[in-house]
Amino acid sequence: MVGMSHGSRITRLALLLLALTLLAVQFAVGITPRPAAAQTVTYVRLKNKWQNTYLYESANQVRYGSPAASDTSSHWVIEDYLGVKRIKNRATNNYMAIEHVQDYVESIAIQDTWESARWTLENAPTAGYTIIRSVWHNTEILNVENLRGYAQHTNIPTSWDSPQWLIETVGTGPTATPTTVPNTPTPTTTGGQTPYGGTARAIPGTIQAEDFDNGGEAVAYHDLDTANNGGQYRTTGVDVETTSDTGGGYDVGWMRTGEWIEYTVNVGTAGTYTQAARDFYSALLGASADPMPGGMEYYVLKQGD
Repeated sequence: MVGMSHGSRITRLALLLLALTLLAVQFAVGITPRPAAAQTVTYVRLKNKWQNTYLYESANQVRYGSPAASDTSSHWVIEDYLGVKRIKNRATNNYMAIEHVQDYVESIAIQDTWESARWTLENAPTAGYTIIRSVWHNTEILNVENLRGYAQHTNIPTSWDSPQWLIETVGTGPTATPTTVPNTPTPTTTGGQTPYGGTARAIPGTIQAEDFDNGGEAVAYHDLDTANNGGQYRTTGVDVETTSDTGGGYDVGWMRTGEWIEYTVNVGTAGTYTQAARDFYSALLGASADPMPGGMEYYVLKQGD
């Protein structure tokens, strides 16, 4: 056993404590969290094949037009989420959604549980283009077919140009920092009735049957079942199908006693007007005893006060 003086023991103890202190400092330094790296996101613009226009957000609607490439309201982030996609606007951080089943695609604040803000991306028939399909209503795809100024979500053929989108990268950045004041949706009364597309139909004039008001069952229309039996144009209980009538488009069918639809109109001049409606009959359904020309449908013009 080696002898050690009192002084040397104190020195050895002091050195041991110093070593432990330095070790503690090194350990503390070693576990100090590093600042998180900024997340890089890719911004894209969505260009329509048919119109060569870009999607952008305005007043909580997804609209189309020719915004400048630097306009962040036309920049989107396509996020991976639970195996599908969510599409977020760079300027507002709102998401594309169809939550309120409007005719237009919304750009709004969402909840993570909403399937209405989830989309799938599919290869379009044209190489390099993409079909954007709703997860919630999976027969509906993003399109501008009816040229209403905003993007729609309807069941149309993917072979048409109007639902095909070119995804153009416009740059990357650390965050999707808003550069414009976010739009605040205008509050609406539950069950409120509004004209389809936002504008009352002019009288005198032509009103398309499928352009009945927004508002839903027992407000803008009454239908005896909840399904759109035609599966076209709008996601409501009213039965809308494509038509073989002159000029194409859509018609309202499967109508039964007690059903009704309403339209908001703007009468230019007070007076008495004559109403004329084009009705169709189906030979297979036996809806008319009159002789039928060839084909499934034919149309007649009926007039009344």
